[in-house]
This record gives sequence, structure tokens and C-alpha cells, in this order.
Amino acid sequence: MRAKYRAKLSSNPEAAIVIWRRLIDLARQQQARDQWQKAIVCYGHALDTARFMFADNPDADSLNRYIRSACELAYRIRQCDPLCDLQLIIAGVNNTVEKYLYPVSTQLLLRPLLDIAFAPLVEVHCWMQALYEIDEVQGRADY
Repeated sequence: MRAKYRAKLSSNPEAAIVIWRRLIDLARQQQARDQWQKAIVCYGHALDTARFMFADNPDADSLNRYIRSACELAYRIRQCDPLCDLQLIIAGVNNTVEKYLYPVSTQLLLRPLLDIAFAPLVEVHCWMQALYEIDEVQGRADY
């Protein structure tokens, strides 16, 4: 992320949340149109934006956005390439969380991401569909 972009996000956290939501929504729209590669790029940008927001203010909401972004990215990558190794994403998220929440154990916090990365894809698909349905019912206000 460019320094100029980071400065804008840092000075306006509400705008950063709006940008993150737009990126997630755009990624979901692209996925619905079977534009998998574009969706993965948007999820990657959403993850980077969420990481920045978490680093700027490591509270529960920003942690939730960060873990959720990583989960959605991992899910989409697995759909494109079921044999893809997601260790770099997991390690990156783990390192960031440890850096800002030390001495908290990251094992429990990263459990959803680990489940999405390693559980059978059929199960993961069911979990993600349930998550999307909850988002729809809640009007996407909390994610």
C-alpha cells in the first residue's frame, strides 16, 4: 500500500472501513460473475486495508475485519486452486496479530482461518455460505 494512501486511511478511519467494505463487496460481485482472478485481487487489497486498520488500531473490530478478510481470500484461493499452499497468508496474518496482540496466543484467534485453509472444501463452502447469509440478514452492518 502506498504511503500516501496509508496516510489518508490513517487520518480517516471511517473512510478506511468504507473502502474495506467496498473492496469486499466488489470481490464478492466479481466472484458471483465467475471472475475469480479479479475477485482474488480485490480480496488481497481488502486484506491489506484490513491489516493496515488493525495495525493502526488493534481493537476487536479491526481484528475481526482482518481475520475475516484473510478467511475470504483463503476460501477464494482454494476454490481456484484446491492444492494451493496458503501457508504464506497464514504466516503473515499470524505475524501481524502476534506483533500487535503479544502475548495473546494466536491459535484461537486464527482458528477460522486454519479451518478454511485445511478443512475439506465441501465443509468450508457450507460455512462460508452460512456466513454470507448472515451478512445478508444483518444488512452487512457488522462486517
